[in-house]
Amino acid sequence: MNASNAPHGWSEQEDIALMSAWCFISINAVVGTNRTSVNLWENILDQYEKTRKENPTMGEQKSLESLRQRYRRLNTNVSKWIGAYKHAHDRAMSGQSNEDMEKAAQQIYGKSKFTHHKVFESVMRHNPKWKLKLNSTGSSRFQPDDDSLEESQIKLRLRLKGKDKEVATPSCTVPNDFTAALREMRVTRERECDIQEQKIKAASDIQERNIKAAILTPLIARRDLTPEEEDVKRDIIAELFGK
Repeated sequence: MNASNAPHGWSEQEDIALMSAWCFISINAVVGTNRTSVNLWENILDQYEKTRKENPTMGEQKSLESLRQRYRRLNTNVSKWIGAYKHAHDRAMSGQSNEDMEKAAQQIYGKSKFTHHKVFESVMRHNPKWKLKLNSTGSSRFQPDDDSLEESQIKLRLRLKGKDKEVATPSCTVPNDFTAALREMRVTRERECDIQEQKIKAASDIQERNIKAAILTPLIARRDLTPEEEDVKRDIIAELFGK
């Protein structure tokens, strides 16, 4: 998407530069908890400008207020899209492709088309604020466990007996080995979900370490650190390498 087609003259490249700057500055503890929102956005503007100067195709300079307004729009639209995609994923039937789920998510999202796929995929989804957490399965079909299946068989036997007492009705019991197999399948599914959660947590931990390492590298290279930056450097080193 070029600048002329982007809402309010923002291109995909500018959106990515803005949200990259926001993620870097907001995670970077150098801004400090005692800084104001204006200080935060001044740092974001500085970071954005560094990127813009290195990429002449990004266009003209943006004002601080322009960055804040664009961030609010992206935050609102992407958060809405995440909610729509989760809903579409949770009610998706088995065999549906990602393309099918995206179409369903767009219908849930609303009449206006979601146009921020690039910045979401490239930057925002890697930040915990916009992390897309999906259930292990998108199917909403009911899958009976051994208890519910056995209960349905009991109801079936009673219904058959009530129709005609003179007609012999075959026994409809659930074999013990079949019940055990169902129970084992349920345990296996639970284990698979636990393993998937562990994998997601491990990936998140690695990403967090990479972010901290990216913050630490320029701090180590510089010699003119402020006392606050020295504290941040020391804290990150302790977290990454131990005290």
